[in-house]
Amino acid sequence: MTEAREDPVSRRGLGLRSSQRLTPPEPESRAAGTITSFDVSRASGFIRQDHRETELFFRQCGLRGTILARLAEGERLEFEVSQDTQGPVARDLVRLPS
Repeated sequence: MTEAREDPVSRRGLGLRSSQRLTPPEPESRAAGTITSFDVSRASGFIRQDHRETELFFRQCGLRGTILARLAEGERLEFEVSQDTQGPVARDLVRLPS
């Protein structure tokens, strides 16, 4: 049985030594929630997570396959919760069936 070897070309340009390993990012958690506010002109809004009192900010770039003008308050979405420079945000939003 042959052992898989790491490709040295994949390290090129990353400034890594051969002894350093690339670590995958921490997995982000999926959650569901309801849009509490949405501003089409700013292409952003807030979602209240199910079973939590906190609201998460989301941006247009976080939407997957959804037209902004069709989003409305009260709609249900599924999303990933990740950390931004200003705290937790919702990304990779997907509309849930009603």
